[in-house]
This record gives sequence, structure tokens and C-alpha cells, in this order.
Amino acid sequence: MTGVPAAATGGPGAKPVRGGKLGTAAVNQASLWNFANILTMVRLLLVPGFVLLLFHNGGYDPAWRSFAWAAFAIAMITDLFDGHLARTYNLVTDFGKIADPIADKAIMGAALISLSILGDLPWWITGVILARELGITLMRFWVIRHAV
Repeated sequence: MTGVPAAATGGPGAKPVRGGKLGTAAVNQASLWNFANILTMVRLLLVPGFVLLLFHNGGYDPAWRSFAWAAFAIAMITDLFDGHLARTYNLVTDFGKIADPIADKAIMGAALISLSILGDLPWWITGVILARELGITLMRFWVIRHAV
């Protein structure tokens, strides 16, 4: 007897705490095909769509650039919701932990590289931002592997 209610320790009758931290059990219980992961997969699929729309008709047609902007905006909006939904409704999965940052880097990298290829963004800016993103990603994976 610790004097702590079973629900607070994750025992029988435990209920998820809204916005709280999730334990390992919550990570393993969520289905791979949950709404948060589907949003992440949609974001991954939007990357090549965004690039195709941006480069369509030579890359300088305002109408196609507007479509590319819309695809990018949809991808960024899904990024706002997927992590929040996963944490709020205990939909966190190992797939989501890995795929979400990859999807973020993929859409940003595609946008930066595409705009640099078109001459709208200097390459040095693309290089600095991508180096920072790569460094943060490598640090995140190092912490996942070596930290508590």
C-alpha cells in the first residue's frame, strides 16, 4: 500500500490524463491505423504532390504555385493536429514517433530545395536550414537511443 490511488499509478481503473504524459503501455496499445498516423501518412504523400504542383508548367505559373501552396498548407495543418490528437486520445505509436518528424523534414526540405532550384531562395539559406534540421533529427534519435 503506497497510499496512491490505483488510477494515478496506471493500475486497474486508470484513465488517460488529457494532455498528460503517456507510458509505454499507451504507446503499445494504439493501432497503427489511427487518425493521427493517417494524417502523418497523408503529409508524407503530399510531399511529392507538392513538388509536382510547384514544378508544373515550368515552375513559374501562378495558378500551379497556388495549388502547390495549398498542398503545403494542408500538410502543415495536418502537422498541427496529428501530434495533438495522438497525445490527447492516447494514439501514440512507435510509427508516429518516427514518421512524424520525417514527414516534417520531408515537406520542409522539399519546399526549400524546390524554391532554391527555381532560383527563388538562395542555396545558402536552404543549406543552413537543412543542416540545422538534420542536426536536430540526429540529436533526437541519439536521445531516444541513449537517454532515459
